[in-house]
Amino acid sequence: MRAHTLLPAVAAILFAAAACNSTTVRGPEGEAVTATAPSALTIHRGDSIPLKVALDRDKFEGPVTVSISQLPKGVETDQMTQTVDATSATFSLSASHDAELVANQAVNVTVDAMDGRRATQYVALTVAE
Repeated sequence: MRAHTLLPAVAAILFAAAACNSTTVRGPEGEAVTATAPSALTIHRGDSIPLKVALDRDKFEGPVTVSISQLPKGVETDQMTQTVDATSATFSLSASHDAELVANQAVNVTVDAMDGRRATQYVALTVAE
């Protein structure tokens, strides 16, 4: 790969990494689950988009519960809570045609694991025309 084509690829990877938030739930025996979600999303009225939460496990194989809350008025999800053993949880967000127009509303993404241990992060959701 030539140097001039490598630079845009590296910049895209760095931008993608900077556009995510992570939070970690740690257990008493050194086990951990790190959840990574986008730092911001935009949905247009009448559209649907996925909200994917990646789960990275360290010394932990049990199920975790991932939930979302504080959606803007007129934005719904296919499910508010998922209990997963997998490496990700994906929620489908849908905005009605008359959803409230908001900019960067904090949507809670909460991960519960290991004896009630919990961590919450936020996705800045914008609803646009």
